[in-house]
Amino acid sequence: MTLLAKVTADISFQSYTTIQHGLTGAGQFGDTAPTDGAGGAGPYLVFENGIFKYPAQTSVGRVNIPANSGPIKLICVMADLGASTAWELHLTSDSNASGTPYLAADAAKYTDGDIITANATSRYIAKAYNFEQTGDGFLICPGQRVYLKTTAAVTGARVRFVFRRAFDTKA
Repeated sequence: MTLLAKVTADISFQSYTTIQHGLTGAGQFGDTAPTDGAGGAGPYLVFENGIFKYPAQTSVGRVNIPANSGPIKLICVMADLGASTAWELHLTSDSNASGTPYLAADAAKYTDGDIITANATSRYIAKAYNFEQTGDGFLICPGQRVYLKTTAAVTGARVRFVFRRAFDTKA
């Protein structure tokens, strides 16, 4: 069998892009970028059945939207947390201290904040935005990130984020 290892930079947000994260043992979802195994012995990020799958890790949950991607929409979040637990879906970005378009010293005046867009207590998450009927979706701009956060450790949990480019016409 041929290993079709990928790296995070291989993820390009096409018409539909699905990204899966998983936890090993008792871990928590949070604002942590997954590792993709690049340059090491693995395990690796793989592309299987149309899904970018990160290997299960002790702490994951973040999807970064690259600066060159253009705006995208989060249209669905699906998860099995393994047990009922409190969870939150967040949208945030890092502070821009580049000095453009405002002075680096003023960066704190322009931050996006950390916005909780959904929350509940449950084992399963099936959060769909009614994209096909209304065109709505959760808009994420380049440079921002979305992440799932659990408030307690969960064992063997999985989450999938489904994205679509913001300005695609309906298929």
